[in-house]
Amino acid sequence: MEAGHLDAVCAAAAQYNIAVMLGCIERPADRGGYSVYCSRVYIGPDGVIGSVHRKLMPTYEERLTWSPGDGHGLRVHPLDAFTVGGLNCFENWMGISEMMLHR
Repeated sequence: MEAGHLDAVCAAAAQYNIAVMLGCIERPADRGGYSVYCSRVYIGPDGVIGSVHRKLMPTYEERLTWSPGDGHGLRVHPLDAFTVGGLNCFENWMGISEMMLHR
């Protein structure tokens, strides 16, 4: 995110006034730049990144490559008459993760 890799997606979201939920592999510099995370990014209709959710616990073989995230990115965002949020993969079976998004 910090390197500007999503700038074109952010610009398109703003141009077309759409929200984007995007899954990506992230290696954030603010965490040392050595760990790799399975992340979900929310970009609002204004083209601004609203949140980055890093998968809480990689499953099975993913643990060989991906680092566990934290709950900081578990956020919901108002979008017109709706509220949107999202989880990564197996997190949809984790009750606590779901509860965080239903608040």
